[in-house]
Amino acid sequence: MYLALFNYKTFAVVWFAFFLISCSNFNEPLYSINLKFKNGKVLKQPDKINFSEGESVNLTAIPDSGFIFYEWGNELVGSSVTLTIKLDKNYNITANFVNKDSAVVKDYDGNTYKIVRIGDQVWTSENLKTTTLNDGTPISMATGNENSYLGSYPPLYKWCNNDSTNKQKYGALYNWYAIGKLAPKGWHVSSVNEWSILLSNLMNNGYNWDGSKNGNKIAKSLASITDWKTNSTLGTIGCEPAKNNRSGFNALPTNENECIFWCQEATSSMLAWSPTLKSDRDSLLQYVGYKSSFNSVRLVKD
Repeated sequence: MYLALFNYKTFAVVWFAFFLISCSNFNEPLYSINLKFKNGKVLKQPDKINFSEGESVNLTAIPDSGFIFYEWGNELVGSSVTLTIKLDKNYNITANFVNKDSAVVKDYDGNTYKIVRIGDQVWTSENLKTTTLNDGTPISMATGNENSYLGSYPPLYKWCNNDSTNKQKYGALYNWYAIGKLAPKGWHVSSVNEWSILLSNLMNNGYNWDGSKNGNKIAKSLASITDWKTNSTLGTIGCEPAKNNRSGFNALPTNENECIFWCQEATSSMLAWSPTLKSDRDSLLQYVGYKSSFNSVRLVKD
């Protein structure tokens, strides 16, 4: 009889504990993710309907053929292909895919630029050509007397070879003092780190001219197939230029020998970073240039 009583009490305690745990789990909040997309799909990992509070979920945007992933929308912001969110509520998320041949970004003047996705970055694949800052202030054209400025330089621009007919193809050339307010909303002038990420992404994904994944040999994959001075040195931009531009970046030389871009960051009161491509080199070069110099500008999506 004592054994039976003990077993009954034990069963009652176990059952009550189980009941409390069940109630606790029943009351635990569960959240969901409502995804919307067109011209692509989104992979969700783990792939289930409901998630516990604090649970992490990885989302990966995969475009259909002919499209690129542009950005996340609604309650998720960013342009990285893969993002991780920690659930603390129900989420409504849109994945925006755009046609890779017609997707454009517009500057203050209304000029439009084609874009290209390279890894987790979205770049303009054309040089900036606006003559107005993003606050509406006109940029002065360089006159050739830039060295007369003492102390502070104003924002200035000029056209390639001082010929305005080069605007559409080559864009404008800017001194470094102009670049802080060039980009439209949602975009910014490229940074040193973003060029480093671009380099690593192309290198690690077989965009070196020899197909290797070690060493900086990506210049041909960034350079356009036209306008470069030709040479016979294997792997350089100028050798077999028809094999250039595998990345779609389409860097055009502002003279036949080189293309120089600005970065946001300065290295001193007079110098700033200026990534450079040269017709007789096979690598992306990271130089510094005088801020009063005139270089091309590429934008990256925020």
